[in-house]
Amino acid sequence: MFVYDGISNKLRLADSGAGGVAELASKFHVSKPQYGLCRIGTAAESPRTAMIIWMGQKVDDFQRTECASHVPAIKNFFKEVHVFLTAERPEDVTEERIRAELSKAQNNSSTQWLRRSSQSSMDRKDIVVGFM
Repeated sequence: MFVYDGISNKLRLADSGAGGVAELASKFHVSKPQYGLCRIGTAAESPRTAMIIWMGQKVDDFQRTECASHVPAIKNFFKEVHVFLTAERPEDVTEERIRAELSKAQNNSSTQWLRRSSQSSMDRKDIVVGFM
């Protein structure tokens, strides 16, 4: 679990555990923005990683807005994470929800791979890349 270090915008590792999603959900604080990593699956299933972006119900609006602006940098830093989920109540953090989101992400990435692989058979001059 990562928390902000004092009033700074720097994250620090605050806690870790091996108790799974239930343990992680119990450690979130109602008035703090926090970020929790969890791994779902067994070695046979190829474990996947999820990050919970926690904004407790008592986190004030200013802090919510400030933290929302950090999410792109957090996603960029934690590249090994398969899915990012937001939560504000412990009941939002369940293994079922995380598995469902991981499944959606896996299905989306499979579809994107199929689109890319079908494009790879095209002649390169047929693919146009635009920049804004």
